[in-house]
Amino acid sequence: MINRYTADKKLRHDDAYTPNNEGGKRPDRATLVYSQRCREAYKETPIVLGGIEASLRRIAHYDYWSDKVRRSVLFDAKADILLFGNAERALVEVAHRLADGESVADMTNIRGTAVNLAAEPEQYTIIDSSRIEKPGKAFVPQNPYQVESNCDTNKSDTEAAAKPITIRPSRHDAASTAVRLPPFEKLNNDRILYAHASRVMHLETNPYSGRALIQRHGNRELWVNQAPIPLSTEEMDYVFGLPYARVPHPKYGKARSRPTT
Repeated sequence: MINRYTADKKLRHDDAYTPNNEGGKRPDRATLVYSQRCREAYKETPIVLGGIEASLRRIAHYDYWSDKVRRSVLFDAKADILLFGNAERALVEVAHRLADGESVADMTNIRGTAVNLAAEPEQYTIIDSSRIEKPGKAFVPQNPYQVESNCDTNKSDTEAAAKPITIRPSRHDAASTAVRLPPFEKLNNDRILYAHASRVMHLETNPYSGRALIQRHGNRELWVNQAPIPLSTEEMDYVFGLPYARVPHPKYGKARSRPTT
């Protein structure tokens, strides 16, 4: 969507990630459209989502283009598993387990992945996100240019506005505890709950102390595993040393990936 539209939602006429910088080569919400087409062509083949869009839309999220809260992209795309963050390890593990004949439906415990479940895993202790941060009232900032005739009169209001958000850290083991976020249906019309869920998600992104997340979508559970452990220096050197072509696919002939300057 960013490649097709400006921040003012006007249509772009170019695309730096398309051969010869041509615009209009991809559909709106390409992840959803491509997933649908893949499902039509290969009904029994697992669909694995990845990339920036999948990472940013892994839980119920605000969509700028439609100005509303949408479900996790995993549900809208009807995919089997979603990879987020630095997904090198997760991608290799999924590929190897599929090659070994394992069903993608059984891959529910891979770090850096999100899956669609019928019920919450029994081996986890589920705590409510309000134990981490209690949703409060909307904060209305004061006008810094407003002249107060009597400071004492507004003292209580000023102190209330400046009161910091209280975060209560949990001592639960990250490996066996998950945090339940407010369900999609409640976030849809409650901006305070939405902000709360978004903040809790970011608080739990530390790969060493962050916990798994769970969020209800209708009669299904979105299960987001712990964030992936970063690659070591040696692993990253290996990944970046792979023989990437760094040019458009051969089908595009002599097309360039970006316009010449």
